[in-house]
Amino acid sequence: MSNPVLVNQTIPESDVVPLTGRVGAEVRGVRLGGDLSDVAIAAINQLLLKYKVIFFRGQEHLDEVEQELFARRLGDLVPHPHRDRLPAPPQSSISIPVAAAVGQTSGTPM
Repeated sequence: MSNPVLVNQTIPESDVVPLTGRVGAEVRGVRLGGDLSDVAIAAINQLLLKYKVIFFRGQEHLDEVEQELFARRLGDLVPHPHRDRLPAPPQSSISIPVAAAVGQTSGTPM
C-alpha cells in the first residue's frame, strides 16, 4: 500500500474533499483546537489559500474559548460587523479574513 499524499506533511489529501470546481472544501479528520501543531496550522492556512472557504464538520467539542484560541492561531480576530461587541475575551462571533490566514494582518488583502 502506498503512503498517502499529505498537505504540508499533516493532513491526508484524501481527507480534503472539494465542494465545487472553484471554491470550498470539507476537511475531514482534523480536531480543531488551540493546541494544534504549527505544522497543522500551516496546512490549514495552505488549504484556506487554495479553496478560500474550508469546512470542518463535527467540532462540537469547541466551546467559545477553545474556538477563539484556535482562531487566534490563524491571525488577528475581527469582530462580526453585525453583532454587538462582547467583553473580550471570548468573542462569540468571529470572522477570519483570508489575509489573516496567510499572516497578513494589516494593509490591503492580496
